Amino acid sequence: MRWLIFLDTDHVSGPARLALDFAVAARRGGHDVQMLGLVRGPALPNPFSRAVEAAGVPVKLLRERFRFDPAIFAQFGRILDRFKPDVYQSHGYKGSMLGRMAQRRGARWQAMFHGFTWESRLMRLYHRLDVRWLRRADEVIVVARSFGRELARRGVDPGRIRWIANAIDEDALRATDSGAELRPSLSGENPHDILAGVIGRMSPEKGPDIFIRAMTQVPASVRAAMIGDGPQLEPCRRLAATLGVHERIVMPGFRSDLAAIYRALDMLVIPSRSEGLPTVMIEAMLMGVPLISTAVGAVPDVIEDGATALMVPPNDEAALARAIERLAGDRALRQGLAAAGREFARGRLTVGRRADEIIEHARRLLAGQPLPPENEPNRCGAS
Repeated sequence: MRWLIFLDTDHVSGPARLALDFAVAARRGGHDVQMLGLVRGPALPNPFSRAVEAAGVPVKLLRERFRFDPAIFAQFGRILDRFKPDVYQSHGYKGSMLGRMAQRRGARWQAMFHGFTWESRLMRLYHRLDVRWLRRADEVIVVARSFGRELARRGVDPGRIRWIANAIDEDALRATDSGAELRPSLSGENPHDILAGVIGRMSPEKGPDIFIRAMTQVPASVRAAMIGDGPQLEPCRRLAATLGVHERIVMPGFRSDLAAIYRALDMLVIPSRSEGLPTVMIEAMLMGVPLISTAVGAVPDVIEDGATALMVPPNDEAALARAIERLAGDRALRQGLAAAGREFARGRLTVGRRADEIIEHARRLLAGQPLPPENEPNRCGAS
């Protein structure tokens, strides 16, 4: 099959990582893959295109002069005419905007829906547009069953919606290890302190402020490293100072040496208000780091509370604080969750398994066959 995969990104975000891992797996299986990115201004290499090229996948960049520049339609059309994809796989609302055009040129449109974010009125408008376009997709693959239910409520045909869990390439994750011993710089000088980590974009839906408020309610022996950048980085630094926990929380911004960071942590905390299936959750499992997550998105679809992780309600800083204190004070629990999480992720949340499901769905679309029945829960302990 010939796959054309589009992402509106200039960096290796979670969706971009998933798309790239799929592209590599598909190429290994003998499929022809062309990746597309989008840039504003000169179509120069960016971190996304360089990562794709480094993985050996062909990549092209569409150029827009301003948001929703109609010139990208002509550029996209030329690529469709030259490459003649069997399947067009979109990620995000701009990819959805181009989906109908790909269908008219003979491709089946497989839309990957990663979830809603509510950081601004403009973003909410984009989501409304995205849903309208997704109603025309041949298939919509969601990363959380709750997203599928929401899309169906908004008019997307439930018969075209399927859930496939995210996955992570463990070898690629471990290759990010710089070899540096980061714990002293992240946790301070006391080797007996517990280091909790939050990794990801500092934006409202990720709940970094909830984590900081929870830190005011846990023992002083718990320290934290909040890794990532975004619009809430400086506000979070100010909040930590206002609440008097700034000396226990380091916020170094973005780092790419993820494996080295995971090695330094005693636990990972995901305090999100909204999620799909967090890639950091899978990364922590693969790296043997016990985790706590809010019960959002696909998290309840995948983990079993108390078996592979601890779950707490979203927007509940007191419950989050209790879970952090519980995990910090129970070494046996940390070890048990880490071992069970690693075994589960290695068995169920693999790139190869995810790619096989996506490709099988595409084969059915091209053959005019109905999509396979909704898959059973992937959660630990389910068959």
